[in-house]
Amino acid sequence: MRFQHLDRWRHTAESAYGAAERPTFSTFKWNVAGSCESPIYREYYGAEARGAIAASTHRRRGPQMTMEFHVRCRECSSCLRSRAAHWRLRAVAEIRDAPRTWFGTLTFRPEIQYRATCAVSLRLVERGSSFAELSEATKFRLIANELAKEITKYIKRLRKAGASLRYVVVAEAHKSGMPHFHMLAHEVTDESPVRHKLLAEKWIAGFSQWKLVDGPAAAHYVTKYLTKSVRAQIRASIGYGQTSSDIPTKLGETPLKNGGIDPQSVKSLLETVP
Repeated sequence: MRFQHLDRWRHTAESAYGAAERPTFSTFKWNVAGSCESPIYREYYGAEARGAIAASTHRRRGPQMTMEFHVRCRECSSCLRSRAAHWRLRAVAEIRDAPRTWFGTLTFRPEIQYRATCAVSLRLVERGSSFAELSEATKFRLIANELAKEITKYIKRLRKAGASLRYVVVAEAHKSGMPHFHMLAHEVTDESPVRHKLLAEKWIAGFSQWKLVDGPAAAHYVTKYLTKSVRAQIRASIGYGQTSSDIPTKLGETPLKNGGIDPQSVKSLLETVP
């Protein structure tokens, strides 16, 4: 339970999903769980704005308001499919606008994986925790975040060498449980094509494999991994795919108020995600 400025919640609800339900004067209900199989309930408190003082403390002005949320669990099959479809639409937009798109798989040498595990373990010990006591999903997330630093360095090396690109990267668990990454690299202009040789030689953390892909189906190469496991993580260029009108705010149910695609189109796309 948190105290928030009510107008902030109201504006968010109305701009993204339409006005929230208001069964009583002091209660708002907002269901953003969509087709989630196990929605999670959240409750927030706020107050009507009075003057320039935000109602973010216990000494609020005006009548108290309650905002009741039902949000996605992000773990059920429906949530995973919706997440994959959402990023697939983004990737389709980027592929459509890019002169060429590369699909790559990036792995890590054992010593780099070991170093990342040690770095995570050391930070946990400093905080009074133990790596061995964590769940497998948490271990994967922490190690993937540590290894993602190599992805950041890789992108910097490519751009320093003259490559102009946008990208999306998905971390997937190998059979060993350690992360490896799948990447779509989109060329920005015809004047600065990204070469296979450059992509391969600038990845120095392990093995890489690259091929050119084309068409909307190419987006499936990366986003299919998002449906396999909750542990799959994603990172992308700032504003990845958001320049397109093909991205709905609420997949399969509500289109954007200022444009976007028809909900039925998104529903059809969801059905194509394995």
